[in-house]
Amino acid sequence: VGRLPVGAIIAKESFAVDQSCAFMCGPLFNVEKMSVEFDYVSGDWRYTLIQPDGSISGSSNGENVENVKFCVSCRLAVEK
Repeated sequence: VGRLPVGAIIAKESFAVDQSCAFMCGPLFNVEKMSVEFDYVSGDWRYTLIQPDGSISGSSNGENVENVKFCVSCRLAVEK
């Protein structure tokens, strides 16, 4: 399996459905490969959660980091 280089970015859009079955834009999940030693546990990936209004609701090693902790948990599960 190949490795993505430092600076590589993966973006995944999302949506939500309310109780009336209406679709709404969800957050953009942004993942950026950082340099070695950024965060060993995350594999040196920075996870950022961007809301539809452009606000950032969480970022690895940044504000509201608790909102992106599930990203690392998922990554570790896949790695196993």
